[in-house]
Order: sequence, then C-alpha cells, then structure tokens
Amino acid sequence: MTLFIKKDVNKQLKAIANQQKDSIKFSVLIGFVEAQENKVSILSGMHFTKRHENCEQFTINQDDINQLTSLKYILPYSLEIVGIVFYSNNEFSNEIIGKIKKSVTGLNSIVTFARCTSRTIDYFTITKEKVVKLSFQEKELKIEQNVSIMHTIECETSAEVIVDIAKMKEVLLHNFNDFWSKITYSKDEKSTLISIASEKSPLDRIVEVIIPGDEKGFATRTGTGNVFLAFDLHMNIYPKDSIQRKTLTELKQVFNKAFTRDLIIKLQRSFYDEKIKSLIPPKKTTMRISGIECNTYFSKKNPSKYEFELLVRLIDNAIILQEIEADYFGRVLLQDLRAYFVESEDVDLIKRLDELIWK
Repeated sequence: MTLFIKKDVNKQLKAIANQQKDSIKFSVLIGFVEAQENKVSILSGMHFTKRHENCEQFTINQDDINQLTSLKYILPYSLEIVGIVFYSNNEFSNEIIGKIKKSVTGLNSIVTFARCTSRTIDYFTITKEKVVKLSFQEKELKIEQNVSIMHTIECETSAEVIVDIAKMKEVLLHNFNDFWSKITYSKDEKSTLISIASEKSPLDRIVEVIIPGDEKGFATRTGTGNVFLAFDLHMNIYPKDSIQRKTLTELKQVFNKAFTRDLIIKLQRSFYDEKIKSLIPPKKTTMRISGIECNTYFSKKNPSKYEFELLVRLIDNAIILQEIEADYFGRVLLQDLRAYFVESEDVDLIKRLDELIWK
C-alpha cells in the first residue's frame, strides 16, 4: 500500500506530539482510498481531546464511534475517515492493534493506524495475518475546491403521505430513481469533475442535475387530495484521483448514490409542521474543517444527538489548531461552529464561542 500525506497534516501531528499529546485522545485522518491502485491519500486531520484524566490508552468507546459515524456523513461524499493516530511512546503490539481494530469495526473505511511520538510517526496497516508497517511520502496534496451537486425531487403524492416520514421516504426514493435515466445537467455532460473543481467562482462549481419538464408528465392542476412536493438535495463531491477525469455522464451512478445518502439523512431529521401543513427539512450549515468543506444538517424538532455532540467536541479541536499554529483553520472552524449553535439557540455554547473568537 502506498501512503501519501499532505504536508500540513504531518506538521499538525508532530506539533501535537510535542505540545499537546497529554490532552489528545486520538486524531482521525481524512482522505480517500484508491483500491485499484492500492493507494491512500490523507488530506486533513481532526483532533479529539480526552474527556477525563484516566483515559485508557488506545481506546475508542461507543460515544467516539457514534461521533465518528456522524463525521463520516458530513464529509464530502468521496472522502472518508481513513486512519486513526495515537500519541504514545509504547510500541504497537499485535494485541494493541487487535484491540483498536475491534473497537472500530463499524468504520470499515479505516485502513491505517499510526503511532506518533515527538520524533517519529509510524503508520501501520493490518492484513489477516499480521500488522505491517507502512512507508509514507509527504506530498503537497492540493485540496481542490468541492464540486456542489444539486437536484430537486418534484412529485405529486397523497396529502396523507407527508405526515409519515417512512412513507415519504418510499415515495421520494421511488420518484428519484424512476426518473434517473432521464437526467440532464446544467453544464456540458462531457465536462470532467476536475475541470469544474478548477473554476474560480463558487457559482461555476455548482452542477444542477435536472429532469426535463416534459419528462415529468405533471398535470396542470394537482389532483384532489394530493399535494405537489419539492425536496432539495445537495452533496459536495471531492474530485479524488479515480473520478476527477471522468465526465458528468460517467459519474451518473456516483451522483445517484450521493443523493440517496443525502435524502435519507435529511428525511431522518425532517418533521411535519401541523401549523403550516408542511414537511420541514433540516437546515444545512457549512462546516469547514482544516480546509475541507463539510455540510451539517440541523433540525430543532428532530436533531441528531451525535452530530451535536461531535460539533461540541470540535470546539476543542479548533482550540488545538490555534495552539499548534494552524490559527486560520481554527478561527474558520470556530465561526462555522457558532453559526450552527445559533441555529440550536444554545446560549452557553454561543457565549463560549464568542469568547474564543474575540479573545
């Protein structure tokens, strides 16, 4: 396996090992895996502080897993949590690696574990038989701009359906897939993902997936007892190596899977408002984490407990970034976290963020 690491990430890990290792429980590595080329590229890191002093070394508990799972779903569709770093002078025995591997069973995207000391960073991968130490290369990996993919599902359905999220999910998924063979794009379908990502204007990095109006076959009036429903979908796609040269037409199924995930998450956090007789989806907020633009989805009536807990924990991550001279990333993250907690109307967290931002 070939391992490439963005230079800034290694710099952060070394700084923590020298300045902050006693307060950090572990760091996670974000990037992508190119299975056919047996290559892993690490673009960013996130640092999780200990929650109590007597934290057992090399442990990842269920709360950690729940928050990491939430992190997975706010990342751009093509990026994953690919590794975990522990700060320790103790060697990684097969027993320790087995313990770590067992604790992250649900995060099957993880392909490497690392041990970071004040002098060295050792990366390992796991085969069925043994732990294998990996060589790695620092590289000036460029975090390209995300490409924003948007689509609106439009359908006519029974008014009774919109009060039942399970039925709504069935109707929207059916409508979404039923018309997928008819899609067109707001850009030339021969455009490559990397060419779109390279555009300077954010507006030029948006691709809308469209169903031609005459394909939908809507009547001029909504039928009696029915409602016309429009549901917006949006996903960021990072142009990783294996897809960046592909055209929009070639990426049709990738977009389908990305939108399906977005739809399911949004419906999990939607609720029906009796006063206005309408389904209310969660509000999207941007969360920029060490150069990677992520999306969170907040709902007052149907919030995600684990996403909320993850973002509370990211306040400490932002503080750590500032303390290890990654000040820009830390300040941007604090501003985005504040915007999220304004939506939640959590006065104490807003006050704490204001103090950190303006200190």
